[in-house]
Amino acid sequence: MRWRGSADPDRGDAAVSHDSRFEWRFRGERFGIDVSVPAYLYRYYDDRWRTREFGTYVVDPFHDDVVAAVADGIESRVRDRGYGDRAVTECAVRFAQSIPYEQDIVTTGQPEYPQFPVETLHYEQGDCEDLSILLGALLRELGHDVAVLALPTHSHMCLGVETGWVEGAHVTHDGADYYVVESTSPGWSIGELPPQHRGASIRPHPVADVPLLLHQWEAVENGDGTAEVEGSLVNYGTGSAEDVSVVAWFEAPDGRIGETTVLDTEAEVLPRTSVSFAGRVPLPQAGRLRGHLQLRLDGGVHDQTASDWE
Repeated sequence: MRWRGSADPDRGDAAVSHDSRFEWRFRGERFGIDVSVPAYLYRYYDDRWRTREFGTYVVDPFHDDVVAAVADGIESRVRDRGYGDRAVTECAVRFAQSIPYEQDIVTTGQPEYPQFPVETLHYEQGDCEDLSILLGALLRELGHDVAVLALPTHSHMCLGVETGWVEGAHVTHDGADYYVVESTSPGWSIGELPPQHRGASIRPHPVADVPLLLHQWEAVENGDGTAEVEGSLVNYGTGSAEDVSVVAWFEAPDGRIGETTVLDTEAEVLPRTSVSFAGRVPLPQAGRLRGHLQLRLDGGVHDQTASDWE
């Protein structure tokens, strides 16, 4: 018997897409772009594990084509009207602010559900973390260093961006000044923090040094009550990953969980490098089983997949 799991996208029919029209106003003029999200890409992100390391949503590599198309569309329309670099950045902010705000429970049926940029574009709505992540991906594509800014005591999130030409509300982290951008309400400029959030503690999630680990694996039954699990993980992020562990187990239809096994891997995974892992995992005594594999980073769950029932 054989089981498989993967956190990489299956392109399927790349010709099928969800198309949307976004319109907004900037400096008294109307702007608009058409956005196309491939169906396979939306389905892929719908299945991805949700981590609380918000920088990973910004740097995820599989949305690059969609994010670049939106950023290029905004930039070309701004420059066609004779504006410069600063206007491109400000127009991208107005684009994100124009997307309707909606709570996760309405959009996804879950109380807390950070969306990848592709999902926010697909849904055409999002909450503060979703719109901040989308705006962060766009401004990063336009050449800015950004950080997702969490305000935990206010249950709010916004974006921080380095610009070189803004003064105002900002957070300094590792020598970088991230100027606040309110992503959910139209009209706020870079460096302006709404009055209700002034004085709040801010926890920055920078994207310049964040690991993003994804994996694939396969398991084959040995015939002795165990399965041989082999796979690999890749760091697609911008920073090294330390204290990485790979955990595997099998589940029976009645809910019984087999023994959890930590598979061998290395302690540190550098950006754009791959690490292999392997080990034997006990199987519960049942007819059909489903395998689970989990990547843990610094003790927390970073990524997880499950196989089909076999």
